[in-house]
Amino acid sequence: MLGWRALTAWISGAALFLVGHVSAAEERTPTDETPAALAARCTPNTAIDLLACQIAAQLPRARKVAVSYGDTTGASQLHAVSAKLQAALAQKLRGKPHVHSLGSVLWPLGSDPNIQVVEYPGPQAKGEVAKRTHEGQQVHLELSLNFGTLNVRVSVFSAERGGFWDRIRNQTAAIQVFVASASSDPSVRTLLPSASRPASIKLAESFPLGPEPPIALACEYNEKRDGVRIAFVGRQSVWVEELSGGKLATKKRWPWAKLSEVAPVPLREPLASVDFAPDGSVHAGLTDRRFMLRLSLSDDSMARWEGRLPWPSIGCLERTGLGLGGLSTGCPSATKASTRGFELSGVVDAVAGAHLITAEGKRKVFGAVRNWGAGVALLFGVQDAPLQVAGVGSSLALGDLDGDGAPEFLNSLPTFSPKEDALEVRWLDNLSAPRLRFPVEDGVVAVAVCPWLGGPSSPVLVLSKSRLLVFR
Repeated sequence: MLGWRALTAWISGAALFLVGHVSAAEERTPTDETPAALAARCTPNTAIDLLACQIAAQLPRARKVAVSYGDTTGASQLHAVSAKLQAALAQKLRGKPHVHSLGSVLWPLGSDPNIQVVEYPGPQAKGEVAKRTHEGQQVHLELSLNFGTLNVRVSVFSAERGGFWDRIRNQTAAIQVFVASASSDPSVRTLLPSASRPASIKLAESFPLGPEPPIALACEYNEKRDGVRIAFVGRQSVWVEELSGGKLATKKRWPWAKLSEVAPVPLREPLASVDFAPDGSVHAGLTDRRFMLRLSLSDDSMARWEGRLPWPSIGCLERTGLGLGGLSTGCPSATKASTRGFELSGVVDAVAGAHLITAEGKRKVFGAVRNWGAGVALLFGVQDAPLQVAGVGSSLALGDLDGDGAPEFLNSLPTFSPKEDALEVRWLDNLSAPRLRFPVEDGVVAVAVCPWLGGPSSPVLVLSKSRLLVFR
């Protein structure tokens, strides 16, 4: 039988173990998962939702959390975005169970299932926030916008001073810092002061074409270079170039002759289309060639589909004797968004598509095609039935230029005279009349809308017969 001294020592040791266990549970460090891994586990509707999910997953658990945002230099335009992220994070945390100091260890039924969350109104200085740890764990958000990517620097000021022995030694509060990032969408852009309809189109950059004239192009954000990556399709090859800092450089080139046989019945006037897949690979098709291709930028892997061309952001279309036909079920879908009602009844000779986040935070796909030789396009995804757009040429593009979550319709003119050609931009509220127009003297060959990189509108690429034009 234990004596009083032995029993007292045993109880003291048990108490120290429990306190240390609780300390460790309360001070859980952020996960080692990368932002990409955290994003993969999140199922957000918007960029704000994605950031809130990433941040919540990395925060240490606590009984009470106060969320604030900072007023960094030049970030006043982000106040509304910061407040929206603060509210989204607070909502996410309120559904996250916390570790009760004793209830979770001694009596699980006594634990409180919800975290107490406080939201400080307006911008807060980080130094002042660090002094409020007696009010609970402090989570401070500092936002910045770089080439269309919203970055959030998260500083966590612990409400406790580490574990049990850290408290005995009276150590100062620990600080944990990490960064979360997401590409901007209408949940961000509609809150910026510059989010408005562009009043004009301005030519920002112009580059001469190389020895092989391309006939189709696509654009995506190049995160590593803070610029854009452009895919081109010509009659001899497919290639990718990077545009950054006012310079255009070739990254990779694939000769058609090594990848696909000649088509059984090539068209007299070739049709081509190209798109970047969600994984960064390139989908390219040309009516001169038998196969549509999926090309990897990271290795030499490739996939082929016979008799098809990509429908950007949507999937692919079947080849016909005169042009392109209906949606194909035998190739990869470019999006999980619904394409109900995108059925085609005739032959088309131009295609465009866009996968957007609407102002309501819903993922939606839009598509456009031009009826063969008719100068009339069909716009899918806006209403149950496709909308007609008259007076358009064989170059089409869709994209959200102004960040309102709705697509703008871009087209060339139905003319055989290059000097009379132009780039036109139409808004959904009046598709019959273009609001913006820019003449292209040597003719428009292809058009593409790039992801938003900051500024009033998304960049627009226009491929003429002699140059690559960049409008901002």
